[in-house]
Amino acid sequence: VADPSVLFLDEPTSGLDSTTSYDLVAALKCIANKGCNVVTVLHQPSYPLYQMFDKVLLLGKGGRTVFLGRSRDALSYFQDTLGFQLPALRNPADYFMDCISGRYPREGYPDFKPSQLPRLWLLEGQEYEILALGDYKAHPPPPAPPLVSDQVLQSRAPKPFVPTMKNYIRRAMMQTHHQLDVFLFECFQCFSVGGVVGAMMEQMDLASMSLTLLMFSMALGLMTSLACLRTFGSERVVFWREAAPGAGMNLDPLAYFIAKILVDLPRIVILTVCVCVSFYPQVSPLAPLAEFVAISLFAAWSVTGVAYFVSVVFEKEASQ
Repeated sequence: VADPSVLFLDEPTSGLDSTTSYDLVAALKCIANKGCNVVTVLHQPSYPLYQMFDKVLLLGKGGRTVFLGRSRDALSYFQDTLGFQLPALRNPADYFMDCISGRYPREGYPDFKPSQLPRLWLLEGQEYEILALGDYKAHPPPPAPPLVSDQVLQSRAPKPFVPTMKNYIRRAMMQTHHQLDVFLFECFQCFSVGGVVGAMMEQMDLASMSLTLLMFSMALGLMTSLACLRTFGSERVVFWREAAPGAGMNLDPLAYFIAKILVDLPRIVILTVCVCVSFYPQVSPLAPLAEFVAISLFAAWSVTGVAYFVSVVFEKEASQ
């Protein structure tokens, strides 16, 4: 990407004034002089801009070749070979396109039609094509060898499962540390939601027990699943790049997923505890606090599995 061998551009001067267009093409000319093949599509270039191109391809109706050769030979081909005459003070680049569209007559051929130009090129253009093929300029010497050898860039055998998982665990822990403010906000959200649900169901009796547990389960599942949606969803592009064949990363998907889930476990436990400690004192269930938290952890863990699946399958915005 940093040093391409071929550079394709589609109308790079569109929307630019003549001065800026000239500066842009001059920059492309410098890139071409360094050994890069620059191929671009231009409409209505000025003549100084046209002269900076080494070779030019003119296309007629249907994308058929009308001229392919050195830019300085195009005028000779249209005037000397085909018999067109360039009007005074006329931009040759615009003149070529007008000839192709049939706006100028061909001297000595009253029945001439623009559709004949591709056939005329096959009959008369061989000389110009040979000149273009032999018009090579010596490129500067090849650049110095890269700092990274080819052997390093080649795909290597995958690392063992355990060391690979350790590397992913270390990276996931660093990511969690960098998002500490987000985690603290999630804890505050869980604590607040648990408190609100507990205040709503403060007078729990036998008749309202099922509704109370339903509200608590919904609050717990919603908060933990929302927190888990960003576990994999925000890294989909990174995962695809590292797991792509030939990328040289040798990503083990199983080690990656296990490492992410292991690092995510403490966060799920803390968020579940935040919901429970604010809900439990207000409702006072019959089960001890430790047992209540343990059951809540199993419930939260089952919901996070669904959240992980959603974050893997759907885009981050769509999953939320």
